[in-house]
Amino acid sequence: SPGATAATGADGAFHLTKVPLGPAPITVTAESFAPEQVEVTVAPDCPPLKIQLQPAAVLKLRVLDGTGVGVPGTRVTLEDWRARHSLEWTDFTDEEGRVEWRSAPRDKIAIVAIKTGFFVVRDYVLQADGKEHTITMNRALKVSGWVLDADTKQPIASFKAIPGYGSSGDYWYRSDLRRGVDGQYTLTFDEPKPPYFV
Repeated sequence: SPGATAATGADGAFHLTKVPLGPAPITVTAESFAPEQVEVTVAPDCPPLKIQLQPAAVLKLRVLDGTGVGVPGTRVTLEDWRARHSLEWTDFTDEEGRVEWRSAPRDKIAIVAIKTGFFVVRDYVLQADGKEHTITMNRALKVSGWVLDADTKQPIASFKAIPGYGSSGDYWYRSDLRRGVDGQYTLTFDEPKPPYFV
């Protein structure tokens, strides 16, 4: 079942319980080994599985800003692997913008990088090969403005400003709304999905 886990014993054996019958992916991870995923069909008479792990791949990343300076404290997360969300990994870049994953998969993965004040980088596809890969993050777009009464031309005392993304402005990020005071607001757009709307 989703979330069912088991640790192996000294002999490498494991036993998963409460797994529904039918097709199911099983993901295996171990320090210093590459993760592996196998598709099995769970049945009452299911024979024991034998899963062989390969040596780990090493993922090396450096996150830079638009001027080529490392961005420390960037959260780097595995976004996708084998078209599934069955594997988790998150770490933060060091003072030089570098991060390593020493038990990475050997095949292609997609990474997301998030840092306050920068546009989010999503779906960065690469293969862990021991070489340093570079992700460039651009500064987020900050927008300030005024909201005035159309008749009196006086600032509106209190209001909400909500950022919107996409060609028709139909993606409103209400969780990022800002409360304007005395006609003034400032919004930050951190998703690279122009055009932008307020």
